[in-house]
Amino acid sequence: MNTLLIQTLRLGLICFLLQLPGLALAQESFPEEIQKIHYEASIDKTQQPALFYKPEGNGPFPLLVILHSWSGNWLQTSNIPLMKHAIEKKWIMVHPDFRGANRNPKAGGSKYAVQDVIDSVKYAKTQAPVDSSKVYLVGVSGGGHMALQMAGLAPDLWSRVSAWVPISDMTRWYHETKKAGIKYTKEIVACCGGIPGASEAVDREYRYRSPLTHLKAAKGIPIDIQAGITDGHTGSVPIRHTLLAFNELAEDKDRLSLKLIEEFTEIPKVPISLLKPDLPSDDYGYGKKKPLFRRESGNVRVTIFDGGHEILHAAALEWLSRSSKESKPKKSSPKSTWTQWRGPQGSGFSPTANPPVTWSENKNIRWKTPIPGRGHSSPVIWDNLLFITTAVPHGPQLPPVPVTAPGAHDNVDVTQRHQFRVLALNRDTGDSVWNKQVHETLPHEGGHYTGSLASGSPVVDKDRVYAFFGSHGLYALNHKGDLVWKRNLGKQHSKHAHGEGSSPALKDGLIVVNWDHEGQSFVEAMHSHNGKTKWKKPRDEPTSWSSPIIIEYQGKKQVVVNGTNKVRGYDFDNGDVLWSCGGLSANVVATPIFNKGVIYSGSSYNIRAFLAIKLDGAKGDITTSPNVLWRRSQRTPYVPSPLLYGDALYFMRHYQAVLCRVNTDTGLEPTGPFRLRGVRNIYASPVGASGRIYITDTEGKTIVLTAGPSPQTLALNHLDDSFSASAAIIDNEMFLRGLRFVYCIAEE
Repeated sequence: MNTLLIQTLRLGLICFLLQLPGLALAQESFPEEIQKIHYEASIDKTQQPALFYKPEGNGPFPLLVILHSWSGNWLQTSNIPLMKHAIEKKWIMVHPDFRGANRNPKAGGSKYAVQDVIDSVKYAKTQAPVDSSKVYLVGVSGGGHMALQMAGLAPDLWSRVSAWVPISDMTRWYHETKKAGIKYTKEIVACCGGIPGASEAVDREYRYRSPLTHLKAAKGIPIDIQAGITDGHTGSVPIRHTLLAFNELAEDKDRLSLKLIEEFTEIPKVPISLLKPDLPSDDYGYGKKKPLFRRESGNVRVTIFDGGHEILHAAALEWLSRSSKESKPKKSSPKSTWTQWRGPQGSGFSPTANPPVTWSENKNIRWKTPIPGRGHSSPVIWDNLLFITTAVPHGPQLPPVPVTAPGAHDNVDVTQRHQFRVLALNRDTGDSVWNKQVHETLPHEGGHYTGSLASGSPVVDKDRVYAFFGSHGLYALNHKGDLVWKRNLGKQHSKHAHGEGSSPALKDGLIVVNWDHEGQSFVEAMHSHNGKTKWKKPRDEPTSWSSPIIIEYQGKKQVVVNGTNKVRGYDFDNGDVLWSCGGLSANVVATPIFNKGVIYSGSSYNIRAFLAIKLDGAKGDITTSPNVLWRRSQRTPYVPSPLLYGDALYFMRHYQAVLCRVNTDTGLEPTGPFRLRGVRNIYASPVGASGRIYITDTEGKTIVLTAGPSPQTLALNHLDDSFSASAAIIDNEMFLRGLRFVYCIAEE
């Protein structure tokens, strides 16, 4: 940037500051209807100030959340026009401080600032009847930055968002302000704890405080992003921040190239290739500062107008006042489903799927979507919606929750509260359709360091998705993300405090959960439409992580559940035990498989055990009866469940990279075992389709093998993530949920 441009930038900034009533010498007074209030910040229990207004009447009323600028605070008077509009239109209004001017570590888009804004909304809802379909967010400059930050980190709160001249990338803005020689450089450093690159901890702060890190989660919200074309020349935030934010939210076909963005930014003129003669010249609220460039894509709109670093209040309010638009999944022809973590047949096999053989970060990746928090739950799919669950730590660091379980070892300390969330993604694009928080608490157990607080996979039908977080509840939501019902089933105390991981089973209007722990274990069946108990039966079992299955044999349904003491079959209609069979190990994890009248159950811990149980004539205790067709006592599955493919069971020895192939009729292993080169520890269960087997390890590698007596390696694929969740394979796609991302793998 040349000297003249720097001087122009400084002069423009001074002029801009003088134009802001909140920062000028002569200040406008707040309307008398506005109250000065304080509310408690949930993150650190401090009292936070805000301006607040509530109209008289029964409501419900829209809620307008107004965010102050980078150097402002809760008493910033430049937002008075927005406040007056709220009073005139009978909108509830809150103007929070969110840790004041951005000159300290708790400000500047920090976790404290984010939670303060969320808490201000909660406060408003306790004081007045808020119309939850009309919760609006608006901010300019630093408030625009925070508006985008809130859209990405709390997308389920907002009906519409209006962000003006926002900062979207803190690292980029640091370098821009340093080059321009303006004051914000020091303030950015004060917020983030150092200059970019100073340490990994500092870089994490820059990433977290940059809306670009989180914006993909906001694709389901109508968002308007605006900037004056001279900003960055006579203002402090170059318009590349606005255009990059648009790109993050837009569909691929509508994004601007980085070359065009730089051309647009460096010269305050719309590039010729982007000029459109049909732009409206009389847009309401713009006056003489007419739009010069506008593009819409999905739920996002970007406008570059003939102005600078400013907000046009009337234009912002016109956008917010439009009818609320609910994000709807893309309509398409009916597609296949993957309704439970082991697929439509409960065996890991798909008779119709044909996923790719090879992929990498740069090949055959249709989309890759970041997921907040941590979870090992596998994705489930209904038509064009993909559902997953996650547990998101938030709030201040707390003293570790005491661990009292006998023999506890290798566990994660619980030092933060957690939000338990259900997410719906668009299957075609990976865009967020909705992100719903269903529960928040301080967990009583952190679980094993390899586990997660969201390890149980959801199940889905045509009406609802059912998310099971064990001790933290069972939740039924419709496909729009509305909570239909919830159940608190109690608190599990797992063996060694290693955590929970069983997934529910769903069939014909009943949802069944297995609750094996160190207290009174049980299996419970609930009506899927309202969550009310149909039957509940105690179980004489210690902790297990195995999931129930629902099968049908000779016209009668059964619920089958593995267990250390017994594998049991329960009557689907009343829960009575039909049969039981002993022989498995302690710490049962793998889920049974049913095929042609036979149950296959395996485990591996203190002993190795695998049983084939014939259901014909099964009644009472059949442990020593001819109903046990065969037993194995070596090379049996521990964490990953078996794959049934044709007349063979494929499974890992324990969880190591040794593949076993066992004949379903005899239990014999005529070929193998097969050591898998290139992969290591495996927690995800194998899946199979189109004559192939897919096995994914914890280090991001998936080995693809031929199915048959002598499996041959077809490919070894690698992604930059860690995988414990099992794949979903459907049509020509594979969906992999990692620690950080969900991937859609499909032929390009």
